[in-house]
Amino acid sequence: MYEDGAPSSRTVVAREVEDRSDTEIELEATNPLEIYSVDVHGEWASWRRRAPEAEHLELVLHNIMTGEQRVLDVGREGVVVYGGRLWGDRVVWSTSQGALKEHRISTGVTREVLREPRLAPMYYVSVWDHYAAFNHESYSAPWTVYLVDLDTAEVRPISPADSRQDQPHLHGGRVVWTDFRGGGGPGGGMHVYVYSIATGREYLLNPSAPGGSEPRIFDRTVLWQGRAAPDLHGGIWVTRIGDV
Repeated sequence: MYEDGAPSSRTVVAREVEDRSDTEIELEATNPLEIYSVDVHGEWASWRRRAPEAEHLELVLHNIMTGEQRVLDVGREGVVVYGGRLWGDRVVWSTSQGALKEHRISTGVTREVLREPRLAPMYYVSVWDHYAAFNHESYSAPWTVYLVDLDTAEVRPISPADSRQDQPHLHGGRVVWTDFRGGGGPGGGMHVYVYSIATGREYLLNPSAPGGSEPRIFDRTVLWQGRAAPDLHGGIWVTRIGDV
């Protein structure tokens, strides 16, 4: 899956799995559109799309069961809409101008949670409960992971400002990310770090396994791409974590 670049798919298809059948429902046409940044939670899915004649991407929300579709945001000259992420009643996304937006599915209300041009662009937006995490990829300073309380609009950095952090993912009150503190290089200083929202503490997850690309967390399970040693080929690693 690509955050901003090449499309992750040319079509969007839902497969009915409750009765273990192979029935598929096409949610979005294959030919007329380019599809990016697909996400799903419950019966709702979201993705960015571009029609052949459109100059900018738009973010849509689609109900898999009913077929209802809503256009949540549309890019315009100088403004890019980045992929939406769903959790419960919320859809959260960012724009290239440093805005973080939220759509409440039950009410249909869209609002701007915060606007911080100094934090643009915001990539890898992840949402869980009433929190969102994202990565600020600065061109003049190390990349930093931020945490936002969507209810209060409080935003704060949760990773060091003197090294590069990337690809955050949030679930179960914890944030994981790829961390380059201690030096970069192929497999050298790249590891996975975990941050607890409840305690405000962080720790290094994989000190003995170099690498830590695209970490994902679900509850206490963390999965990432890594290597057993710098000179070995990569693989997929998984572990269960305890309290931070």
